[in-house]
Amino acid sequence: MPTEKKLQKGFTLLEFLIYFAITLIMLGVITQVSLNILDGKEKIRAYEEVSRSGRSSLNAMIEAISEADEVLGTSGEEPE
Repeated sequence: MPTEKKLQKGFTLLEFLIYFAITLIMLGVITQVSLNILDGKEKIRAYEEVSRSGRSSLNAMIEAISEADEVLGTSGEEPE
């Protein structure tokens, strides 16, 4: 009479280690992608702040120039 194979219940140690390694790799990739996204958002926020500050400064200079009564040369003397 041939021996019947037992139905195997549960996981072997090797199967568990493979599952655990795959899970850790996936978590590492997800973490790295999340950190890159957050870093990108921070860079965009900093760029927008610098751009907003530059626009504000430029508008202040335009206003000061348009309200000026006279224009002086680079040496401080009136142009000829």
